[in-house]
Amino acid sequence: MADLNRRFLLRERPTDRIGPDTFELVEEEVPEIGDGEALLRTEWMSLDPTNRTWIDDTPTYLPPVAIGECMRALGLARVVKSNHPGYEEGKLMQGLVGSRFLLALAVAVPGTLVGAGLGALLYRRLDDRRFDHIVLCLLLASGLGLVWSSR
Repeated sequence: MADLNRRFLLRERPTDRIGPDTFELVEEEVPEIGDGEALLRTEWMSLDPTNRTWIDDTPTYLPPVAIGECMRALGLARVVKSNHPGYEEGKLMQGLVGSRFLLALAVAVPGTLVGAGLGALLYRRLDDRRFDHIVLCLLLASGLGLVWSSR
């Protein structure tokens, strides 16, 4: 059986708290990649207070996530297949991966822009095993901030 890609799509804009009808989990076939593209598997996905502002209908520093669109998320993803010379298989990437587990990029940020800079700096200095533990701690702190701010 082929791998399936799972994505969270925005189903409705919440007027209060996010509920079970806010998002829809969809499964689909993994997209084939073309020339100059790479397939990445998401390993870490950030859940930040800014995710809540992205699903409102008010533009911020980024436009709102549209109804039916994949929920935006910052994260880390590993290249699993590549037809692009700049994206070698096994390489760890960071950026807006969206709330999906596999993605195809024509060209290819932990929790905050500061976190992205620190993450890149740490990644250059640490091996993959130790880096994963640090990213997990950063994402845990980010998630705890979201839970605390939504009370």
